[in-house]
Amino acid sequence: MHDPGWSLPPWRNAERRIRRTARRQRAVTAGLAMALTMVLAGVALAASPVLRPGTAPVAGGPSHHVTRGANRPHPSPSPSRQFLTPPVGSTGFPAAIYPAALRPRPYRSTLALCPAPAGLERPGPATPAAAAAVLRELSSGFRADLRVSDRSAWPFLATSWKAGGIPLFAEAARSAPRYSGPLRPRAALTRAVLGACGTQVANATWVIVTHGSRLLFVTRRKHMLFYSLA
Repeated sequence: MHDPGWSLPPWRNAERRIRRTARRQRAVTAGLAMALTMVLAGVALAASPVLRPGTAPVAGGPSHHVTRGANRPHPSPSPSRQFLTPPVGSTGFPAAIYPAALRPRPYRSTLALCPAPAGLERPGPATPAAAAAVLRELSSGFRADLRVSDRSAWPFLATSWKAGGIPLFAEAARSAPRYSGPLRPRAALTRAVLGACGTQVANATWVIVTHGSRLLFVTRRKHMLFYSLA
């Protein structure tokens, strides 16, 4: 190992060469790291369900349906119109004619609400024609129906009224009545009205019976008013 014949001549500028070689190796290593980072980022983007081509982004808000080939989203249908009833004493609905309805007494009855007894009148000679006229007028318009109905019927009208009215009223108006008159003694309907709403309402009630329905009316201060389907 100490044979002078095997000695090598020293490098010129050896330190500069070593530094240049080290810089070159660091540059190669940095380039490989950057390329690897870009490859991994591309894989992540391709796998993402949000940015994948041809896929709509997922949102947390209201959903919209997009038709193929269209650029404009179509919102979901809006809820149906809600019919509101005016409060007691509103303009056009005086409290003397349209007082607040009463809850029925605890009795087995199909009546949800009862007319207030105040101002009710017993049937008279004009009652049959007035009740038939109100029946023909029902379903002519929501506000018009309120005008010819007692407040005890307003919740039913508000939930059942649709564009064109309530078909049952139109069918009843077209049908020849099987009975038109006061409540019959000892009848089940008479017992139901008496038990739920009391004597004054029962004595003022006029009934029109058609093939598929029984409509109840009362007269309050000369105004004929529909108040229930029984």
